Amino acid sequence: MKSGSISGGFMWNPAEAGRACVSMGKMLVYGAGVTEGNDISGLGLVSADAANTDIITNNLIAINADTVDGLL
Repeated sequence: MKSGSISGGFMWNPAEAGRACVSMGKMLVYGAGVTEGNDISGLGLVSADAANTDIITNNLIAINADTVDGLL
């Protein structure tokens, strides 16, 4: 990225993914469903697509020449 051969991309922090899975697991164990607009720890506000069993969120990490060193 610093040489310019790749301009950038996006990723999701795997540690946050783990925390989000634990948060959702606790919600389900205690009887709370995941629904549209839930605020889930580690994910923030979510869109729930029950038909496809997807949870959609927008908290990707931008990776570019300015941010890549912070990922180490």
